[in-house]
Amino acid sequence: MTSTRPERLLQRRLVRRFAIVGAAAMVAMLAGFQFLQPLPPGTIVIASGVDGGLYHRYAQQYASLLAEHGVRVVERQTSGAADNYALLLDRTSGVDVAFLQGGIATQPEADDLVMLASLYVEPLWIFYRGEPTLTRLNQFVGTRP
Repeated sequence: MTSTRPERLLQRRLVRRFAIVGAAAMVAMLAGFQFLQPLPPGTIVIASGVDGGLYHRYAQQYASLLAEHGVRVVERQTSGAADNYALLLDRTSGVDVAFLQGGIATQPEADDLVMLASLYVEPLWIFYRGEPTLTRLNQFVGTRP
């Protein structure tokens, strides 16, 4: 049985419409993959500090704040900033975020680390005896400890 001419024209129009809709859907999907960001993780592992310490308390505060937004925080207690730094450098540790003191991270080993925020200023006190009165740290260069 052969198709009549109007039926063939109708089939061609349908095929053309499906092709246009399919191409538009592909373009929309590619644009979505290109420009939309992936969802944040549902669980974050954070390296904190000793029980009762400031880093531990901050980790608990972040855990409760992020829980309000559906993010679960797994706290990994450590002995402090040096351990946290080592965990961040070790890609197999599973730690996503950690608390560090300024100046611990060194280049180039820390090139892949990104600082998110500064939480507070930690003062540095230096006591010495001697003359003259020094006003800058670099004035200690060449002196003995």
